[in-house]
Amino acid sequence: MTKKILALACLVLFAASPASAGEGGIVLVLSGGGTKGLAHVGVLRFLEEEQIPIAAIVGTSMGAIMGGLYACGYSADELERIMEEIDLPSLLSDPPPSSPAPPAWNETNARPLAQIYLDEKGRRTGPLGGLSGGRLFQRLSSLTARAPAADFSRLPIPFVAVATDLEKGEPVLLRDGNLASAIRASMSIPGVFEPWPYLGRLLVDGGLVANVPVEIAQELYPGHPVVAVNVTSTYRSREEIRSMTEVLDQTLTILTHQNVRRSLRRADLVITPDVSGLSLIGAVAVGDMAALGREAAMSKREELRALAASAPSMVRSAAPRSSVLRAVHFEGYPPRLEAATKERAAPWIGKPFAVDEVLALCDEMVKRDDVRVADYRLERDGEALDLHLILERRAPYELTFDGYASNLRHERGLLFGGRRQDLLHEGDSLQATLLFDEYWGFGLRYRTEQGEGLSPWEVSLRARKERLDTAQGLTNEWESYALELGRQYPAAGFRWGWSLLGQRVDGLGGDETYWGPSLLFAWDSRDDPVDPTTGYTLRGRLWWIDLEDLLARAVYESTSTLSPKMRFFSVAGVERGRSNDPAHAVYLGGEDELYSRGKRPLSGEGALWTRLGLRRNWGRGWWGSLNTEFFAGWGAVYDDSWDRTAEAWELGLAFYVPGQFFNARLLATFDDNSEITFGFTLGTPLDITRPIP
Repeated sequence: MTKKILALACLVLFAASPASAGEGGIVLVLSGGGTKGLAHVGVLRFLEEEQIPIAAIVGTSMGAIMGGLYACGYSADELERIMEEIDLPSLLSDPPPSSPAPPAWNETNARPLAQIYLDEKGRRTGPLGGLSGGRLFQRLSSLTARAPAADFSRLPIPFVAVATDLEKGEPVLLRDGNLASAIRASMSIPGVFEPWPYLGRLLVDGGLVANVPVEIAQELYPGHPVVAVNVTSTYRSREEIRSMTEVLDQTLTILTHQNVRRSLRRADLVITPDVSGLSLIGAVAVGDMAALGREAAMSKREELRALAASAPSMVRSAAPRSSVLRAVHFEGYPPRLEAATKERAAPWIGKPFAVDEVLALCDEMVKRDDVRVADYRLERDGEALDLHLILERRAPYELTFDGYASNLRHERGLLFGGRRQDLLHEGDSLQATLLFDEYWGFGLRYRTEQGEGLSPWEVSLRARKERLDTAQGLTNEWESYALELGRQYPAAGFRWGWSLLGQRVDGLGGDETYWGPSLLFAWDSRDDPVDPTTGYTLRGRLWWIDLEDLLARAVYESTSTLSPKMRFFSVAGVERGRSNDPAHAVYLGGEDELYSRGKRPLSGEGALWTRLGLRRNWGRGWWGSLNTEFFAGWGAVYDDSWDRTAEAWELGLAFYVPGQFFNARLLATFDDNSEITFGFTLGTPLDITRPIP
């Protein structure tokens, strides 16, 4: 079955293995072009079939991705298979920052609606793009680890990536060091991805200065015939500009038009796959795009053979020399973390460079709460290598703005957050939150250093005024003030923690104070926390209130793939509260357990609920995905003896758009009261109607 890849599929994984060696070889120039660049794989396949040798590759943006991985030894068949199997949106998404909500409220995987980063002097420092590309960079790092040399200047086929210096507007040629970093710099489409830091520079997409870098190839490899593969766009008519992606495509075409025309005139041969009408960011079939590239190359068979036959001897890197690590340097590491990492890296010195160990270190670093990007750079001096470990940390100050709206629940409001990094100690953080809705909410949370192998301490203070109208006709209103001190123990896919929790509740029945130990746990095997295609999550919390009653809530969610576009999902939960205490009662429906009961939830001492459904995916991209869901839900509440006191069910159909930048759902339900409810949700709700504050 033909698999389709959405928005920016071009930005992930391509490669092919070098063709058979001959007496001469062409220099292959691969242009940028977004999704249209999938046609490059067909050109590479044809060169393999015809055994036309490649002396060197120079690539920009999409061409840098394909060319760089090509030099690592992947085949065209591997290229196509990887592209068909890759879950691109999960790679293009960013690990979400710490939730702006206090811990008792929902910890969302969606990004806030707006963020502002400030430096120590209060000057704005970002964000500089829609996506950091951190997960994509990690994936590229794992793929390029296949390269036979630690320094990509030593690859069997010489490779050069072209980027643009954002400050000076001049081309930057990336020829050695960390291949994944070079590729990531070359593909930094302005406005989509954040610029990539490199040797004190900020680099963006090389297409701004050389989208088809023919002149660069000629200067680097004089005497070799240059074959350019051009997948750049042509101008669109007014009628063809109908979406934001087409506006972006047209803008980049205007910016690169002059340098593309000049470069193409200088190439010895131009291969132009017929990608007209396709956008920079669009849904395409990988196999169909590869066929277009192969067809275009086939039409130039005789010219390609003639150029290869007349070319001088192929430019080949010498066999990789001994890569003994001489020293490790640190850039951007705070003092304490540098000291710990230096101790870890000490055994590497004097031994052959082991890229797997460095990649494992970088992977650990990006899991820290205070790190945005972990990278490395290599410098060769004769037979020795110097390793530079590079960190880009989160900004000292962050301001966030978020919100939630729905006609299905009583909650709707605006959320403002602020975060201070390195407040008392290196790696710690202080986060404040203000909620403005029908009532109000406030949260303050301090965390010690977080990261792999660390068990952070946390203290939080939160307050909330709440009002609920129940299905039983009761109106409950209270104010809650909670203070909590605890510690968490994270591990791969699992975390647990404990705390001491104290709470004061001002309600209709007077003022009450509660305290007791609490335990939380969470397992997560999902492939994508925002829009999973497979895996499960189990999360729960228990609180022994006044060391007498146990309040608890646990929720299990799973997703399995039935076909490339169809998934089965299930949700099940159990909750125990205190029905005689409005602040700690169970409210079934108040947290989307049953959509039709959102405004008037069922109230009780305990609750059970489940939802089963089918989800059809209609397309995925960096912005999220579009799904339709058919589901059936059931729930019941119980008294203190676990005798059922009320139950409800519903059937529903929903259009669902999960994503990093927004979460939206439009749905209709039919319930046990024979009522039809039409509703919507926008944003991530602040779940506070649970017995545990």
